[in-house]
Amino acid sequence: MNNLIKYICSVVLIMTLIGNSHSALAQRTIPKQSSLQALALFNGHSFGAEAIYGKYTLNGYWNTGISFNDYNTSLDSGDKYQYEHLSAKGGYMFRIVATTRRNINVYGGGGAFIGCELMDPFEKLPFYIETNTNDFRFLYGIYGEINLEIFLAEKTALTVNIALPVNFSSVFDAVRYQTGLGCRILL
Repeated sequence: MNNLIKYICSVVLIMTLIGNSHSALAQRTIPKQSSLQALALFNGHSFGAEAIYGKYTLNGYWNTGISFNDYNTSLDSGDKYQYEHLSAKGGYMFRIVATTRRNINVYGGGGAFIGCELMDPFEKLPFYIETNTNDFRFLYGIYGEINLEIFLAEKTALTVNIALPVNFSSVFDAVRYQTGLGCRILL
């Protein structure tokens, strides 16, 4: 009986070592697999959207995309000053935690962005309010992000994002948090 238990334990150990010695291709996210993601972004009273293309690696995924954010801030007069951020972004997200099948993943990482800041693009401010800002500004910065990915179907995942973009050239807030809810489709 003792030898039978040793034999079973040996077989299980050998199978475990063989199973962990190569990439598990039956998992949902595999290296070189592409994805498309659409996100709705929220920041207090502001909103935005992102479209992202990415490709998985062994330890995470790289991504690149475009982003639109509609911001507003209160002026001393009580009026709302609206400004938009249009940008292109790119970065890398490292897999921090994942289930064995990778149907639930948590990523952390960051990247950089470049774009433009449009001041009062719809000219909603009254003519008598002077802001002393250009209508167009060059925008650039970096961001940190945490992403939760939950697969609802074989190739479709719900994503929840929390990001902290740092703008080096914005007239208003240099640091502004962002939350997002979206959908990722594996190609």
